Amino acid sequence: MSKKMLNKTFIESKPMDISVLPEANIQSEDSYDRSQYNSNLDEKTIQQVRKCEMDQKAMELCMRCAKVTKSVIVYPLCCGDEENVQQWCHDYIFFGKPNDY
Repeated sequence: MSKKMLNKTFIESKPMDISVLPEANIQSEDSYDRSQYNSNLDEKTIQQVRKCEMDQKAMELCMRCAKVTKSVIVYPLCCGDEENVQQWCHDYIFFGKPNDY
């Protein structure tokens, strides 16, 4: 396919209806299906984790922090920002890097 043909195809394509995407149907913070979560999690932990589901940047930071620290408790604490854990994770992950992050 030529470059001209690709550009024409791109220009003529219609915008995607994002209301059909799963992210568009995220439930409110108060209502959720408990079966989506591990049955061993208590209510407080689920609420903490749900905060990350609402904020993509926080989720990425908390996942990276949990992976690097190899701690099973860091992710929910970071998501819920218990005792300023999210800031600690940010400082830990980006230690020695410019402040652009």
